[in-house]
Amino acid sequence: MNYNQLRESYFCIILIVILAFTSQALGQFSVVSSIPANGTTEVDTAVTMTIVFNAPIDTSARFLFPENFFLNIYFYPDSLVGEPDSITMSPDLTTVYVHNLHFTENTTYIFIIINAVNQTGDSLSAPYSTVFTTGNSLPTNTISGTIDHPENKPEGTFVFLLEANPFESEEDTPIITGTTVTSPTGEYTIPYVAAGTYWPAAIKKFFIDDNMEIEFQEGSTLGLYDSNGDNNPDSIVVPPSKTDVNITLTQIAPKTARQAYSLVETAAQSWAVDAELIQLGGDPQADGFSLFWNFLFYSPSVKECKTWYTMGDFVVESQFVEPFCDTLTIPTNWLDSDQIMTTAENNGGSDFREEYPQSEIFAYLGYLIFNDTEALSNTSEINMVGSKLKWKNQNSIKPIELPESMNAIAVPAVWYIEYHDNDYFDNFSIVIDAVTGEVLSEPTTAAIAEEKALAVAQEWSNDVELWAIYAPEWAGLDSLGNSTEWFCFYYSPSVDSFHIVAVYGTLPLMEGPFDENPPDTTTLEDNWIDSDDAIFYAEENGGNDYRKSNQNVFVSASLSRWWDGNNPLLTVWRFYYYSMTAEMLEIIVDAVNGALVTGIDNQAIHFLPDQFELLPNYPNPFNPSTAIQFTIPKSIEVKLFIYNMLGQKVATLVNEYLPAGYHKISWYPDGLAAGVYIISLQAGEFRDERMIHLMK
Repeated sequence: MNYNQLRESYFCIILIVILAFTSQALGQFSVVSSIPANGTTEVDTAVTMTIVFNAPIDTSARFLFPENFFLNIYFYPDSLVGEPDSITMSPDLTTVYVHNLHFTENTTYIFIIINAVNQTGDSLSAPYSTVFTTGNSLPTNTISGTIDHPENKPEGTFVFLLEANPFESEEDTPIITGTTVTSPTGEYTIPYVAAGTYWPAAIKKFFIDDNMEIEFQEGSTLGLYDSNGDNNPDSIVVPPSKTDVNITLTQIAPKTARQAYSLVETAAQSWAVDAELIQLGGDPQADGFSLFWNFLFYSPSVKECKTWYTMGDFVVESQFVEPFCDTLTIPTNWLDSDQIMTTAENNGGSDFREEYPQSEIFAYLGYLIFNDTEALSNTSEINMVGSKLKWKNQNSIKPIELPESMNAIAVPAVWYIEYHDNDYFDNFSIVIDAVTGEVLSEPTTAAIAEEKALAVAQEWSNDVELWAIYAPEWAGLDSLGNSTEWFCFYYSPSVDSFHIVAVYGTLPLMEGPFDENPPDTTTLEDNWIDSDDAIFYAEENGGNDYRKSNQNVFVSASLSRWWDGNNPLLTVWRFYYYSMTAEMLEIIVDAVNGALVTGIDNQAIHFLPDQFELLPNYPNPFNPSTAIQFTIPKSIEVKLFIYNMLGQKVATLVNEYLPAGYHKISWYPDGLAAGVYIISLQAGEFRDERMIHLMK
């Protein structure tokens, strides 16, 4: 073979390789074109939007946004006027027609096709974006630079602009505009950039969730423009056009809390040498690994708190200084999230996920007793001794003081794990000792809970005597006499007043005065039988039959004197069985000998709160929901609003006339960014506000 033949053979081989590569590239599932095309001006306010793919679409695929649609789409601004008239497909299923998509006049839009699935099961190879306007011109500024990918694969990265630092803003930070990187060397140019201040960012492999927010997934890479390398996002100002806006991507791989902590510990101590961890939170999977963690540190010397976020190997410091935080630090030997999640899964978490396959998990490491947290209870009233005597228990209860009583009762740092299902609004939570791994939220009998409560009450007064015990129906009192929550009431002869201590599992969570004018000061007999023995007699005398005959049965229990009965000195257990399918069943048991008690008059005594009060929400910090509690001593028009730190109202929870009593509202802040918000309560001339912290 001579030289020319060798050269021709070589070029032939190269051509075959190129053709093969080109064929493979063309085989990738992608968007070919769209109408309106990128850069189109004077788009009609009612237009048929057309999206052309290079392969037939699987129209049975479903994405979170738009809800149950076969395309995952993001658009900004979201000022569409109503719904499109209809959505149709071409006969070969390669083209989507959105008929009469209604736009706003003189508005520039960006539409991003994030994902779709073709009929062979391939996902879209890269996002596709188109920028157009219903006005007569588009901005002429551009932003350009280079994307550095950890595996040298920048193609398919979406580079975009935000109007605020996403780690400082109290508002959502939508994508303003952007472009997809097509160059194998990472060069990009974002066209049509309007005047303004922007925070450039880039991400590869992501999706848009049902709140129209960016969500990471395993294998995602993320980068923020950081011109000085200090792990803080930097901004740019346009005009003029910008070049060399270079962004380095970091792998977003799941980590345990300990693994993520190792990334932020040095940064925190660079901020303050005495910085110590006081809280952390994340959204782990059942194995304890999470794509996202946030860490809150406190510095005694600086007297401030600061937050760091991790997303895989990506670390960013929040410039937002926490206006409030606890200063009690977490023990250094806290158990990692993978160990904790094993315990959570084995103690009910796995069962919950089996029942709710779409459920999510929130994990929090810290102290459940905060300076602004009071109670776990979520009822409008405690029916402690039945329909004859009712208390509003939250009127003046305060959290256990820290750190003095903390040392006295040895309240531990805990992992609080919450499984929640957003479709059915159901949840399951578990509290685990952060150092020993002991489950602290397991239901207990009254005697076990009272032992924990007594240590707290004796810090208030050393001559306390047990006056009453109550387990509400929402706490899940079971047929064995175990409840997750017990409220223990004490009387002190020396102080001549009453005190209440609430226990969650074996963990005392709150204490405070009980100022509701109780019937008398006679305390309980010492030899009362525990709740497990007492409910045995109740179950044998009708309780068990009630459970079998009705649906969704809840049971409350109280141990008290028989104030409204024939013998006020008698100590009794009273059990109330509730169901939507039957009348309430009341069973009274002698708390000393277990005998069934009968003979009750119809006298009723009612206690209502004597003041307006906005109680702390629980939990706080929170995710995905929190319970907001307040008391009103008379029927009145009530307004309960949520504001962001800019003073903008983001939610209306109550705006109506409410009866006197204790009220609780659950807030699910869907679509809001993590950060600090303000609860505002208005009732007549009464006004009060509290700060709350949403974690994500």
